[in-house]
Amino acid sequence: MSIIDRAKSHFESLGVQSIEIEEWKDDEGKPTIVYWNPITLAEKKKLFSRSDSLNDVGLLADIVIMKALDKDGNKLFATTDKLDIMNKVDKIVEQINKIANVDVFENTRKKEVVEARSLLSFILYKYQKMTLQEIGNLYKEKGRSGNHTTVLHSINSFEKNNKYNNRIQDWLLLITRRLKTIDAKREFIKHKVNFLQNKDVHTIAKQVDKMTQTK
Repeated sequence: MSIIDRAKSHFESLGVQSIEIEEWKDDEGKPTIVYWNPITLAEKKKLFSRSDSLNDVGLLADIVIMKALDKDGNKLFATTDKLDIMNKVDKIVEQINKIANVDVFENTRKKEVVEARSLLSFILYKYQKMTLQEIGNLYKEKGRSGNHTTVLHSINSFEKNNKYNNRIQDWLLLITRRLKTIDAKREFIKHKVNFLQNKDVHTIAKQVDKMTQTK
């Protein structure tokens, strides 16, 4: 058997692989299962023709779009989804920079920048379902240091400070009201309930009780 035949046989033996992505939960709270076939040499050449860095958001988007399949072998994403995958984070960053009047990627430890950066990490992790590593890669791409540990510390700092800092509570509210994810809408509702009059709380409580009763 020639080398090329052995190489072909190797790729064919790998078969379809899969991974459970905990951060991409479905409506029932179950992790999404993504399937893929191993990347061929031709696909690798095409993917890495513009960049060979896995910190490149564009490259990561290309890989996901090219390889992600459902259980029936159908592609999960279309080529037109690339801009959505790439631009979603940019839009959130732009909103936070505008609200906080800072640059979250500025190389500084100023309190307002650190707080805005922790807000970004929290939103990307909790509402956009990005992994800690993906968020760390984003910071690296923008010229900042970032890894699993530093991102987790940033998220924990935000959750702690959010309880006592009215400013970042307002920032979170302004961002979550614009996001379309269910978790973001829940956060928005939870925050707004605190400002309702007692009679309105009673009314809403009765309505929610009716909506959650089993038929």
